[in-house]
Order: sequence, then C-alpha cells, then structure tokens
Amino acid sequence: SFPTRRSSDLNTPEAIAYEIMRLLENKKRIDTIRKNAKKFVTGNLVEEVIFGKFVFVYKKLMKEGMRNELQLDNFIIQKIIDSNLENKVIMQGNILTENSKPKEPSVFIIILNHNGREDTIECLESIKVQTYKNYKVCIVDNASTDGSQDYFKKHYPWVTLIENKVNFGFAEANNIAIRQAMKMKFNSVLLLNNDTKVAPDMLSELIKPMKVNLTIGIAGPKMYYYNKQNILWFARGKMDWKTGVTSHIGGMKQDYGQYDEICDSDFISGCALLIHRNVISKIGLMDESYFYYQEDIDYCTKAIKAGFKCIVAPRAKLSHKVARTSGGSENPFGAFFKTRNRIIFMKKYATIPQIISFSWYFGIENGMHILSAIKRRNFKIIMPRIKGIAAGILS
Repeated sequence: SFPTRRSSDLNTPEAIAYEIMRLLENKKRIDTIRKNAKKFVTGNLVEEVIFGKFVFVYKKLMKEGMRNELQLDNFIIQKIIDSNLENKVIMQGNILTENSKPKEPSVFIIILNHNGREDTIECLESIKVQTYKNYKVCIVDNASTDGSQDYFKKHYPWVTLIENKVNFGFAEANNIAIRQAMKMKFNSVLLLNNDTKVAPDMLSELIKPMKVNLTIGIAGPKMYYYNKQNILWFARGKMDWKTGVTSHIGGMKQDYGQYDEICDSDFISGCALLIHRNVISKIGLMDESYFYYQEDIDYCTKAIKAGFKCIVAPRAKLSHKVARTSGGSENPFGAFFKTRNRIIFMKKYATIPQIISFSWYFGIENGMHILSAIKRRNFKIIMPRIKGIAAGILS
C-alpha cells in the first residue's frame, strides 16, 4: 500500500511514492509534464537531431582523415540526402534544426532562345515531365526570326515569354528574367540552355543539396553529350589560375560512377546553373560585358569569393547538344568572344603573378592556334582571334 503522508526523509521509497501519488492526482501537472516530455523528445531524440549530433562528433573525429573540410561537408550532405532527411532538416554549421512542414523551394527556369525553336521544344518537353513541380518556366527570346515567339505562345501557354527586339547575348538576356524572378520572390533561378534535354528527376536532385545546406549558393548537374551514350561533358569545373584555362573534369570520359559524390566545383557551366536568391541578393546580376562565354565562370567565381559554396549534384543529369548555339571556337563568333573574355576575366580576378604567368601561356597558346588554323586553312577564325586579343587588352 502507498503511504498517505510524506516521510520526513525525502530520499526514502515511501517519500518518493507519496510524491508520485500526489502527482498522479494532479491532472494539470501531468499534462504539463507530458507536454514538456514531448518537447524534450522531439527536440533531442528524434532521428534528425540524433543524426545531427552524429555529424558533429563525426566531424571532430574524421576531419583530419579527409582530404579537406569541404570534402567532409559534401560527404555529410550526401548522407543526409541518402537518408531522405533533406526535407526535415536544415544544416547550418554543426546545427540541425527540425523543419516539420517543409515547403519545396520555388524555381524560376530561364531558357534563352535565338532561332533555336526545335531545340527549345525538346527542352520544354523534357521539363514537362519533371517529378519536381514547384517551378515556372520563362523563355527569353533574343530576336528570333524563325517564328519561335508565335509558336511558343500557341503551343506553350504555360510558359512566360519575354520578347527582346535585339539579341542581348547570354548575360543581359538572363538578367532581364532574373530581375523578374526576384520580384516574384522565387527561391532560386535555373539558367538552362535550350539545347539540353533534362532527366525527369534532374530538378528534384539538383535542389536537394541546396535545401540541406544554406551555404550552397550555386549547384549544377552532371552533363552528358547528347549523341554519345553515357559520355560525360561536365562532371565538375576546374580553374587553372596560372594559365587561365578552365577545364571540364570528366569531359569525354565514360561515366561508370567515378563522379557520383557531391563535390565542390570552381564553376558550374551556364548550360545548367541553379542560383539561390541569396546569391543574387548579395552579389547582384551577371556581368553583361561578356555577351557570350565566361559569364558563368565569372559569376561562380564572384559567388565563391562572397562565401557561397558551388557544387555539383551528380544525381541530377542532362544531355547537351554541345556548341549548338555559337559553334564553339572554330567559329568566328566563338573565336572572338572566347579569346576576348578570357582576358577580361583574368584582368578582373587574377593576382599580378597569375596575370604574368597567364600572359606568357596565353601568347604561346594563341600563336599555336593561329598556326594550326593556317595549316587547316581555316582562315575565317584568325582575324576574330586577333581582334579578340586586342579587345580584351583594351577593355
């Protein structure tokens, strides 16, 4: 039987039993304890929080064993995604907080079109079957003469169409739509080439790391050649500051899973570039002086210098009809802008020693390109390349 009064010694079993009986008789106190217990459990013992504590300890134990802290952070992000926790947690440093009713971030997809109606149609059809639904598509038409505008109005009424009277190039045309996205309070914008075909889950996989880690400002997918089965075009970007050469890591390689982990990248190709609105708010719009080429590298460099992470989400995938718009550096258009813009970029971001090193390499490289063009009798790209060098130096 339970005691009917408290024992003088508060540590005896009788005294404890007496206090328990008093507690059970007080429904208000029981309700308070129940609410506090629930709050404690949900705040400290649920899967997300336990995982966060594991992450904190794991970081402390394993940081020295990984190549660098960025690699460790990306490993943790991938594990959160693998565990299907990305909609329940937000990573901020070492703290994971509960987000019980997550809302899928809104994405404003911007596609430039210039006399590329058929490519744009295929791109739009691949977007229509996206598993991710919280998006809006905007086509910015750069003065097409192939009837693109009327066709899109008739067959794709769900797409916002911006009609430019002149070809503003890549950066300026995208900036027009980015301003609109910011006014409409979209969480992020996706710059997407019209000569791409996206996988059905591309947007879903691309947005996942950005939901998990708020320091990720820019993300991009793995990209494949359109007409080459499982051959990579872009798995991550590498900038060589001594030469000014930008490389697509994984380019022209068969994909057998060697680039399947989230990784930091010096840049993401503008072919498919997801930008969080926080980045735009902090560093502004794209540099319109480039017109075509290097704007994506410039923007990623600026974002990284501002403290944002730039990553590749490898489970997000698309195929790309490479150089369909400009024709690449073997075309006078590409030869001029690629040459000019590389100089502009290095003048803008490189240190004095890097500029000196770049100048030597760039001079030799272009001399070899011109000799090669003469040998191949591709005379049409020689003067554009020379003019590009002059324009870059004088810019």
